Amino acid sequence: MAASRETTVRIALAPMPVNALSSYGLPGSSQAGGSVDLMTAAFSNAEYVLGGSKSASRYSNGEWPVLYTATSVDTAVSEKGYWVYTSIFSKSARPTEVECIEYQVTFEGVGLSLVNAVADKPELVHPTDYSYCWRVAKEAREKNIDFLFAPSARRKGGVNVNLFRKTAVFEIGSCAAGSFLLGDGGVIKYISNSTRCDLVIDDVFSLFSKN
Repeated sequence: MAASRETTVRIALAPMPVNALSSYGLPGSSQAGGSVDLMTAAFSNAEYVLGGSKSASRYSNGEWPVLYTATSVDTAVSEKGYWVYTSIFSKSARPTEVECIEYQVTFEGVGLSLVNAVADKPELVHPTDYSYCWRVAKEAREKNIDFLFAPSARRKGGVNVNLFRKTAVFEIGSCAAGSFLLGDGGVIKYISNSTRCDLVIDDVFSLFSKN
C-alpha cells in the first residue's frame, strides 16, 4: 500500500484559557494579553494522545493510542459533540459551556479505508459495542498501517481518520478556540472562528444494521 498525505480536523476538549495546557500535565503558555497559545496547546494535545495516552475507545481496547480526527469540521463536531452531550450536558449538574481546541493535522503514512466496508459490517458504527473495531484496529497495527479511514458513527456520510502513531511527517495547521453551548430546550450549538452550527448527531448504525 502506498503512503498518502492527509490534512484532517480534530476537536479536543481543553478548557480555555487557564487550563488548556495544564489539563495535559504541561506548563502553561501564554501570549500577550493572557490568551493561551493555541498552537502550543494543539501540539500538546497531539503529543499527549500519541505519546502514550491509552484508554478504551472505538479503535483501541486500551493497549494503544489513537488520535481521532475527521475529514470535515462537521464530522469532528458531531463526533466530539456526542461525548460532550452524553458525558457532560446530560448530567443534572452541568455547565452551559464546554470549551475546546479545534485544529488541523497534516500527516503522511500508510492508510487503510474501511468506509465502503460498513455496508456489510455495520459493527463499524455500532453505538456502544466496539469489539469488532478493536479487532480491525489490532490487525491493522500488526500490518504497520498508520491510520484508518473509518465511517463516522455520529454523522451520516462522515469520515474519520484515526491515527495510531506519530508519522515522519506530522504538522499542526490552523488552530481556533471553540465552544459547545447548551441553550434553551437542550439545543447544543458549536461555535469557533471557522464554524457556527447546531450539533447534529445521527444514528448511523440504524442505516446499515440488518433487521
